[in-house]
Amino acid sequence: MEHLLKSMDKLIPYSKEFFIGCDISPCLLELLYRIRGMENTFFDILASPEISKDLLLKAAGFAIEIGEKACNKFPLDWLWTGDDVGGQQSMMLSPELWRDSIKPHLKNIFDVGKKKGLWVAYHSCGAIRPIIPDLIEIGLNVLNPIQSNCPGMNPAELKKDFGEKLSFMGGVDTQYLLPNGTADEVYKETLKLIENMTDDGGGYILAASHSIPPETPVENIFAMYLAAGISREEIFDNSADVRKKLNTKM
Repeated sequence: MEHLLKSMDKLIPYSKEFFIGCDISPCLLELLYRIRGMENTFFDILASPEISKDLLLKAAGFAIEIGEKACNKFPLDWLWTGDDVGGQQSMMLSPELWRDSIKPHLKNIFDVGKKKGLWVAYHSCGAIRPIIPDLIEIGLNVLNPIQSNCPGMNPAELKKDFGEKLSFMGGVDTQYLLPNGTADEVYKETLKLIENMTDDGGGYILAASHSIPPETPVENIFAMYLAAGISREEIFDNSADVRKKLNTKM
């Protein structure tokens, strides 16, 4: 764990210039996947609840310990958490089961950041609309990545229903639009997304709905940022400036 925290030391000089966060995801289910495998993890939750409860408690404890050490040591702006609990059509476990087995632990993890006055972000792919009110209830500030082609995850509808209490990050489709659309299509769809997600003045961070696929045409990536008023030239200039600062301070 100490080597993870030590790697953060390099960011301290930039805390006044950039928004700095600590990523402690995956926090719960995905840690169990790596120990038991996905199928066995869900089987344990259903058929061996005592075993799964113990494993989830240990996973939460690990995430909390890392989060507390990072929050106490570094000048952070936000705490990044997450677990993929949504599939393409629905959640991978029922909302009721999620509330019983996952939600209490996730609240304790969120509390690590909340107690320090940090913004708390949460990542989960897929169709997770049924638990968004629960996430808000336990203190979530930013939801990512908004997989817009899944049922219930239309960004504009989420903004309308939850925008007063939650900020959103993502929503630019990575399954079709970015890798397969034209630059013009990407520009227009991204512009529409930004307008819908900021019609009340804010609460949105422009980003793709997941990692941008490597086969994505570079022109489409530039088109996405151009819709936010950031030109190709600005991207190159800012990148060069960051590299210069890194080389100077290191």
